[in-house]
Amino acid sequence: MATVTFKMDGLDGLSAAMDRLGAGMKDILERAVYFGAGQIAEATQENLRTIPSKNLRRAGEPIWDTGKLAESFHVQIEESDANHAIAQVGTDVIYARRVEFGFSGADRLGRIYNQPPNPYFRPAFDDNVERVKREMEDSVRQDVLEEIQSLGPRGGRRRTR
Repeated sequence: MATVTFKMDGLDGLSAAMDRLGAGMKDILERAVYFGAGQIAEATQENLRTIPSKNLRRAGEPIWDTGKLAESFHVQIEESDANHAIAQVGTDVIYARRVEFGFSGADRLGRIYNQPPNPYFRPAFDDNVERVKREMEDSVRQDVLEEIQSLGPRGGRRRTR
């Protein structure tokens, strides 16, 4: 499976607040990282839909016929706790690497290919990673502030009537 891993850490300075947040911090990080990884998956899908190909049947026709590769990208939280979350963006489509990196020669079935690379994943990552990191940081910051404000003075939830 082709994957990219997102890791958010460096939150040690917030340890006292995180202790008060408890399980809520895990949820906050998971939401932010899942959202960020999803943005990369969406950009990857868009790139796949717009890759030019030398084998076009008609001008402007995308490289994909069925959309199977584009629609196969998914996000999965690999691990998380109150201090970090890791998500993977990936696909199980067997020819994904061949499209990204190209392939020349015979495959295991004896079919001959001379397919040039059509990068779609790396450009999606490179073009979006800084924006996505900022959005994840903003999301965590906002959610942590909201969660802290909802906590009472002794670290418990405020009671509402």
